[in-house]
Amino acid sequence: MADHLINGEFVAIPLKTLKSKKWRDLKGYSRAIFMTMATKYRRTGPDADGMVDWSQVDLIAESGVPSSTLKRGMKELKQKGFVVVWIPGGRWHSETTYDLTEYMDG
Repeated sequence: MADHLINGEFVAIPLKTLKSKKWRDLKGYSRAIFMTMATKYRRTGPDADGMVDWSQVDLIAESGVPSSTLKRGMKELKQKGFVVVWIPGGRWHSETTYDLTEYMDG
């Protein structure tokens, strides 16, 4: 295999997203949160429903942002349409199920 090929897992953000004004206008921490959320996104395979499940605790730990920053970032991602909540987390289901809308077009 050629040295320039990517080995292992990675997060792919569609080029149309990276070039969009909407993406460039996001705060840096919001982009970091979105990319962290995208690590669970699966386009193929048995878990390929396009949804990602995250608890607030795990998202804070994985993204490296404090709780208050996570809240601001999630608010921005929701308001700008990057993330849609499908199943809210709660007492009996600690993880929230999200749809990452930037992947919906394929």
